[in-house]
Amino acid sequence: MLRAAVGEFVEVRDSTAAVFECVILGLLPEVTVRLERRCEQPAMTELAISLAQCLPKGSKMDYVVEKATELGVIRFLPVQSERVIGAREGTGKLDRWRRLARAAAAQSGALAIPEVSEVVDWSGLLALMPGYDRVLIPWEIAPTKPRALDALVNGASSVLVVIGPEGGLSYREIERAQAVGAQTLSLGRRILRSETAGLVAISAIRYAAGEV
Repeated sequence: MLRAAVGEFVEVRDSTAAVFECVILGLLPEVTVRLERRCEQPAMTELAISLAQCLPKGSKMDYVVEKATELGVIRFLPVQSERVIGAREGTGKLDRWRRLARAAAAQSGALAIPEVSEVVDWSGLLALMPGYDRVLIPWEIAPTKPRALDALVNGASSVLVVIGPEGGLSYREIERAQAVGAQTLSLGRRILRSETAGLVAISAIRYAAGEV
């Protein structure tokens, strides 16, 4: 708005991610606009990516929600896994995560505000996995030879990315996930932090799907 002038048209996005074409009526002492029309939004054609993030310590989940929303994640599943260090500390933070998702969606021009689900345990997450075309779990124990992500996501319309906590996922958790169709993969030789791994995986998947 710093370079806008009275009479110019601008796009305004509300808290539901709806977009409106508006004309500027005034700039001082505050910006006033008149809604002209609601803009038709294009149909969602991107690969629908959900992120199951095992709860990290402190406020790191805030960063994950904000940045993954910018990358187009449509749903967050906070997970209480076996080795979560900050046990249960995320259960009272849902409202803040939802506010962060809403703000990040508005800032990044997302077509919709991502859903932030209630915290689930590992068994609850396993029950949700069959609802996705692909379930991908970056895992530090997976073979470091890169798997062809384009082949993994080819033909999929929905992908669930599962990220372990600072303590990592246990062999038992991985085996249970593989039993319902999840696939593990390596993100390379470097060990990434829990709050970084999901962002790297989502970016790589978007690239493999031809959306970057």
